[in-house]
Amino acid sequence: MMPAKGESAMNRIRKYIFNVGIIVGGLILIAITFLFIDALLCRWLPFGKLGTQAELLRNLIFSIGGIGGAIGLWLATKRQKTFAEQVDTQIKQAETAETQLFNDRLGRGVELLANSDKMLPKAGIRVLEVLANSVDVIEHKKIIVNILHDFIRDRTAINPKTPQRLNDKQSDVQLALDVYLGLMSLQNMVKPMQDFTNLDLRELDFSLFESQCDQNDRLKKLHSIDFSDSVLDLNSFKKLELVDCRFSSAGLHKTIEVNLGKGRVYFKDCIFSKQDILFRGSGDSLIFSNCSFDCIKMNVKQNSISFFGGRFTSRSDPESYSRSSIGVDRSEVSFIGTDISNVKLIQHGQCTSRHGTSKAFDDRYSDSCNVIYEQESDLSSFQDLLTINKQRAYSKSDFCNMYCFIETNAKWSEEPVDAWVAVELAELEIEENIGMDMEELVRNKEKAEIKLEEDRDYLAEAKREKEEMAASFDEANHPSPMS
Repeated sequence: MMPAKGESAMNRIRKYIFNVGIIVGGLILIAITFLFIDALLCRWLPFGKLGTQAELLRNLIFSIGGIGGAIGLWLATKRQKTFAEQVDTQIKQAETAETQLFNDRLGRGVELLANSDKMLPKAGIRVLEVLANSVDVIEHKKIIVNILHDFIRDRTAINPKTPQRLNDKQSDVQLALDVYLGLMSLQNMVKPMQDFTNLDLRELDFSLFESQCDQNDRLKKLHSIDFSDSVLDLNSFKKLELVDCRFSSAGLHKTIEVNLGKGRVYFKDCIFSKQDILFRGSGDSLIFSNCSFDCIKMNVKQNSISFFGGRFTSRSDPESYSRSSIGVDRSEVSFIGTDISNVKLIQHGQCTSRHGTSKAFDDRYSDSCNVIYEQESDLSSFQDLLTINKQRAYSKSDFCNMYCFIETNAKWSEEPVDAWVAVELAELEIEENIGMDMEELVRNKEKAEIKLEEDRDYLAEAKREKEEMAASFDEANHPSPMS
């Protein structure tokens, strides 16, 4: 049985009386000792040595005072240690109680989540949401996030034998997705890569979750989500910034249809591979920044489409398109620092082109930020829309496995392509405020500039080594007469 509060208080009182008794008894013992020594001194020391007697008494008093101080310090240290132990015990008890309460509430939420009743899983999701927002321990939040992630995967798993009707899964999965994405966004608990592969995600809206960005009209961010081999159809990505996400298919071509809605949608560092993709919207702009497009067939219905950096690649395997293609429908299209060596542009209706998304940017960067392409590439599909800058062609370096711009009178002549374009894009993002965090944009520009210097040094070192090897070879095969 746990001791009663009255018993604990009585024990503390007893300990206090005991300590006081020790102090009083010690002082009484010291006083008796002092009187005894004084009597001996008065009896044995001659009268003429009263000065010596007084000095001895003074030293004795100082010694007694030092002993008393030491006793007081010892008792104070003991009391402090006891108090610290009591505090530690209370903290451990509080943590144990908090953990027990968390486990109880978590158990209730999971029990509701697993119930076969259509309404109870929603109640379980709400219980987990309230619990996640009420705890401060990051590990507890991760447990809840993992439970919601597993619930979404379980309810949307692709099962060709018994496909689930959309109406049966939509409401509770949508709620779980909203809470999951909200927790990942607000708590900044981004995993290395969130697994949303091989799922039937049709008609789910990825933009409904609550975020701090709602309060300042910023794009809400989805970070590191792998949608590979998942069914995406009529999904909403409106007013989102998708960073480091993957949209790819390992088998036959699959079709993705994404609703962009109104406003800006921003894909950054994303991978699109072996897919038929339809982006449908009526908003301000659709932006792809430094994205990789591998054997895709893309059709875009949006007022403004911008490609900043990135690269289109091709393959020769029979299950892939030999060349990527982009279909645009009466849109304003921008390609800035994008590698268009392996892509075909298909225009539906009259399209227009501009360099940036503002006239100020056009005036400043119109000569430097243009498409890039490998020499001898077929760019005929772009000629009606873009003015191709011949100085932006590149080829593989003669000195190392690196691509460099061809030799011209341009300032980027013979510069490493990827690093140079990265600096251009970093300047663009700061100028246009494409990203939302200006400090992050400045850091990105600094990193890009450092990488450019590193690539320059690597290229110069490779060139020097090759020239030295060539000189040594010539010397070995054509020695000079003096040697």
